[in-house]
Amino acid sequence: DHRCQNRASQQECDAATCPCGKLCANRELSTQEAPPVALFLTETKGWGVKATRSISQGELVIEYVGEVIDEGTWEERKRSLSRYQHMYFMAL
Repeated sequence: DHRCQNRASQQECDAATCPCGKLCANRELSTQEAPPVALFLTETKGWGVKATRSISQGELVIEYVGEVIDEGTWEERKRSLSRYQHMYFMAL
């Protein structure tokens, strides 16, 4: 919909604030139910997450929520981590 400002900036809409309301098609994550997951403690890598049922090809698994940082901040954090701390970095 041309009234949806979030679609252009690749942000998911909130039905309460989008001019399109509940009819907005830019709400993929908030309208899908993710499969159930459980936390588990691994033997060597700390905590993990696993699905408690089979997941079909193309099905939403879970939304990744993280922080986007610049390269300088990434380098600074790598230097400050001890080898026993767990931190995951992913390049976009």
